[in-house]
Amino acid sequence: MKKAVVLIGLLLTLFLFLGCTQSSICGDSICSLGEENTCPTDCATSINGDIKRY
Repeated sequence: MKKAVVLIGLLLTLFLFLGCTQSSICGDSICSLGEENTCPTDCATSINGDIKRY
C-alpha cells in the first residue's frame, strides 16, 4: 500500500512539472526560443553606435 502511495505521488509530481510549461509571449522583451522570426520586438538585432563618418 505504501509503495502505491509513493508511486502516485511521484506520478503527480512528474505531471505537475511537465504540464506547467510557459508559452513564449511576444512583447515581453525576452527573445524566447522560436520567436526569432516571428517577434521582431523581442528579437531585434541591436545596431552598434560606433559608425564612423567621413
